[in-house]
Amino acid sequence: LAEEIKNIRAGKEGTAQDRQFAILELQIQQEEIERDTVTKEQAIADLYVREMEENLTQRRMNKEISAQEFSNEIHNIREYRSMISINSNIEDYDIESTILQMKLRLEHMKKSMGKVPKEQADKNIAEMEQTLSDNEEYRQDEVNELAKQNFEYKRRNLYYQRNSGEISTDELKQKLEELEQTKGKIPTKKEFEEMLNDLSEKHLEQ
Repeated sequence: LAEEIKNIRAGKEGTAQDRQFAILELQIQQEEIERDTVTKEQAIADLYVREMEENLTQRRMNKEISAQEFSNEIHNIREYRSMISINSNIEDYDIESTILQMKLRLEHMKKSMGKVPKEQADKNIAEMEQTLSDNEEYRQDEVNELAKQNFEYKRRNLYYQRNSGEISTDELKQKLEELEQTKGKIPTKKEFEEMLNDLSEKHLEQ
């Protein structure tokens, strides 16, 4: 598709508007492929998480870990799964909004070029604009939920570290105060990678 777009831009066939129209259609296809890729990545992540959970459960059955450690780690795995699912939804809303914005431009071009009746074009444009507005609202709900889960994930692990003797009560108090300053923030890409690396080292066979 990228090569096709390049060739159209370099070509002289049709009018400039015709070429812009053809390029936009191909760019929409590119974004739809990207959307499928995000969905497939989420499916692969789910498989890894399921394997982690199975391995952890087996270790507990073999009495390799304590009930306390099992409880904390199973929460970590399940909350990680929930957070990456929400993050995937956010990415999907972003891609869908990009596609809709492109389709809006395409619909306006169709209207100006007479490729579709004005009444139909106006109806299509109104529907897409409404979907864009709805998506932004749904996306914000997902962002709020992800920020909430991220905060609780970190907070719970701090208490586990105190209870297991990794940090003192004074250190817990200080870290909770620092965590409070990050309330409302979603995990960065680096933080997601760190979560995955930590869980993988513990619960995936090397």
